[in-house]
Amino acid sequence: MSIEMEIGDVVCNSKGVKSAQITNKKGAPLFERLTGIDEPISTPFGASTFNDSAATRKNICFRCTPKLAKRLVAIDAYLQSYIDKHSGRLFKGKKLTYKPLLIPQKDDYEPLMRCKINTEGRGACRCWNDQHERVDMPEELRDCMLCPRVQIKSLWIMGDSCGVTCDVVDLLVFAIKADCPFSDEA
Repeated sequence: MSIEMEIGDVVCNSKGVKSAQITNKKGAPLFERLTGIDEPISTPFGASTFNDSAATRKNICFRCTPKLAKRLVAIDAYLQSYIDKHSGRLFKGKKLTYKPLLIPQKDDYEPLMRCKINTEGRGACRCWNDQHERVDMPEELRDCMLCPRVQIKSLWIMGDSCGVTCDVVDLLVFAIKADCPFSDEA
């Protein structure tokens, strides 16, 4: 699958946050299914915020399969090349450090991909069951296997660093069935 993205001009919002929209070559939002239905992934930490339990925009990390990790490495390489080529327009020639989508882990743990997820309100992530019916978001996403669909939304810029904001827009949710430890007792 080829990679074709455009990064718009950098804008600064009312809070001073700098970002640049990422779109496809036609200027439309860019969506990516992270996995197929036959290879759902997990979220080791669920959806959470650092210090605001009432927040509805949360962080979520997904454990990456080797196939997904390979795709993210390719997207990172494409974006790094694009940023290097267009740094004059994007950053007035200033050299920024690109923070990759793929976050390596220690030991034998699979790498992670960090995303944002809106749990309520406008832009809330839609959840689907294995019958492709809309369902409520599970209270604990760590208890599920997931097939996420994300929007590769924007490039964030903070100090001398930049990276990509990916919003989870849809989740195909497979509940993990636990076996009762008492089922074989007489």
